[in-house]
Amino acid sequence: MRLAALFALLFTFVTALPATAADLLPPEISFSATRTLKAKGVQASGPYAQADGNERWFATIKGKQRLLIRRPDLNLTYAIDPGRGVGKETPLGDSLVFPPFDDAYRDRLQDLGRETMDGEEVTRYEIVDRKGTITFWITDDGIPMRILGAGAGRQYDFLITDVERGPQPAELFEVPAGVEMVTAD
Repeated sequence: MRLAALFALLFTFVTALPATAADLLPPEISFSATRTLKAKGVQASGPYAQADGNERWFATIKGKQRLLIRRPDLNLTYAIDPGRGVGKETPLGDSLVFPPFDDAYRDRLQDLGRETMDGEEVTRYEIVDRKGTITFWITDDGIPMRILGAGAGRQYDFLITDVERGPQPAELFEVPAGVEMVTAD
């Protein structure tokens, strides 16, 4: 259960990240990619898709497969163990790691210039607060190619590679047939 809780925590904080410096909202484009996250000595990696603000990440963490589906349109997150055919439905909630990106944060966001990552042109941004530094590499259309957190309470490296822009099938963002879901109490 601790593994599932860690994975849900990792998913929650990476899916709640801002995607552009201008409005700090998730990208509204549809794309698929590979998402890799390293945090607290654990690495999770696997196929990722986003469309209409919804997200799906099928990752392997400590040798176990996990499927996470984030549905802001329903205000829900689904954490699924495909091997056991069970999952947990929880309210979307706020990020457990990141502060709200209000005007005070926008004012402190520093533009560090342009770079290329995985063949994508990105702008590198940085924000420093009492917990440390968060560095973002973001494409012009809002895809967060990398997010690096360092400092007290922040030790993670989130990376997107192999981006393919385009429509994503709606069924990717639904709980797979046959999965028994429980709700958070």
